[in-house]
Amino acid sequence: MDNPSSAWWLSVVDGVLHFSGADLPGVYIPVQSVEKSQDDNHVNIITEDETFKVHISKFQVKDIRFNYLQDVSSRRKFCDRLEKLLPQLCSLSESLNSEATADQLSSSGASKKRSFREEVQMMRNLHPENNDPDKLGEFLDSSNRAWRQACVTFFGCIDRATFGGKYREQIYCSCLPGCCYEELLNIFQHFRDGLILSTKQYKEIPAGLFRFFVGCRDEPRVHRLLGRFSTGVITMEQFRSASKELKENQQKDEDLKAENKRLRDENEQLKKENERLKRQKRHQDVFEYAEDLEQTEPTVRKTYQRKVTAEVEVHLEEAHKKRRIQKEKEERYIELIDEIIREDEAETTEVTEAIEEDNEVVENIQEVTNEVTFSKGEKITAFWEDKNISGWYPAVVLRVNKNSYYVRYFDGVKSSLKPKDIKKTAN
Repeated sequence: MDNPSSAWWLSVVDGVLHFSGADLPGVYIPVQSVEKSQDDNHVNIITEDETFKVHISKFQVKDIRFNYLQDVSSRRKFCDRLEKLLPQLCSLSESLNSEATADQLSSSGASKKRSFREEVQMMRNLHPENNDPDKLGEFLDSSNRAWRQACVTFFGCIDRATFGGKYREQIYCSCLPGCCYEELLNIFQHFRDGLILSTKQYKEIPAGLFRFFVGCRDEPRVHRLLGRFSTGVITMEQFRSASKELKENQQKDEDLKAENKRLRDENEQLKKENERLKRQKRHQDVFEYAEDLEQTEPTVRKTYQRKVTAEVEVHLEEAHKKRRIQKEKEERYIELIDEIIREDEAETTEVTEAIEEDNEVVENIQEVTNEVTFSKGEKITAFWEDKNISGWYPAVVLRVNKNSYYVRYFDGVKSSLKPKDIKKTAN
């Protein structure tokens, strides 16, 4: 390219950045690096044989994944954005075994429609926490702004604000913990092989299959349900019903906790108000109006005897009466608040007892866990049950979670088990 003001563009082929332009029709040259030029608004495209100086305002988006670089006016900002974007695009291209041709890369039309499986795998591969050993048993950060921007750029979403709503199922599935994501991949493969139990035959994931999972952060329950579906223990219709029930139970738990918190806060406010009124009452008892009147009235009459009239005495009597009525009202109000506090405490006690009953199973599991623990790599005997067989079989612990163990049976099958389903191997 002899003319630095000619149009030019970038693309990724087989995980390698390529450069082309209007002066290089049909030619895509591998790029070694992109650096800031000494001239304003110019960058240097360094290849193996030559260096091209181009103007950033002439950059065109031929590959929709480079939308993030469009309309950049600073050479420094252009290079910084490319440096952040390129590792994600190259890694994604390699993981998907991209075989894009020059004609495909040069087309500026909308990207082809992808399946649900492809979108989930692309978003998972783009996530910076993917393959992080410290995140295997946790949900990935679905609110990561850099990751969301990369997904918006890759999918070509014009309105970033609608990305979270349009792709909410894909976002949730791509951020599943490691063990849950493995079961999800098995489900994808079973759909492609036609092994899913259903009244209809599907080759791809039907729309809305995982919509009830969105927002659910209970890793053991999600893993157990996905595992039962991937192993054929339940049909797709049963899976839909079970996932909906899981969502409803989670909502009930959240509502119960929110109501309990509201009652506790209201109870604390009433206690504070009651204490304030009691302090005020004690203060009034010290400076009782009648006592104050008896002590001060003789002095007032003696010092200002000529100025005290019958009218003043009437006003004093009325003030005394109003003060007495106000005191009676405050005492009734204090009694009413005490009654409300007692009722709220009783209601709070009922809610707390309900929560304790719901957590009884968890407490039992914790008691068992305190008695017998297993470590990673330990050989154990684990319980297995499905519609065909059930019993105790040799296995090994792969990972120790907070309330469960991720094990592999002697035949290679992996599963997440509660402590009650595991025991030590007899010598």
